[in-house]
Amino acid sequence: MADVHSNMRVLDLFCGVGTFSLPFAKRSRELVGIEIVENSILSARRNATENGLDNTYFMTNDARIGLKELKETWGSPYLLVLNPPRNGAGGKVMRSIGRFGTDKIIYISCSP
Repeated sequence: MADVHSNMRVLDLFCGVGTFSLPFAKRSRELVGIEIVENSILSARRNATENGLDNTYFMTNDARIGLKELKETWGSPYLLVLNPPRNGAGGKVMRSIGRFGTDKIIYISCSP
């Protein structure tokens, strides 16, 4: 699973309810999920709690703004997971990711 271990940070952009990121939280030091839909974030938090995960933080925010805020307080993650909407992450988000700095990226797409 992307060679993630206990001293690594994982960031999930467009995290939804945490379907793709919560398995990484079990193996990483810390997981942050960013999603613009508040009900999805509430479900992601509930899913983390129900799975006994206390190393997760989920924020309701636009991906680009969330990246900027996170970079200032958290630094760069080891792994970045993206599962954007059908129209993609968008050029501004992708440029922000390029400036963010990360070791690995997993891009999940229902419309490649």
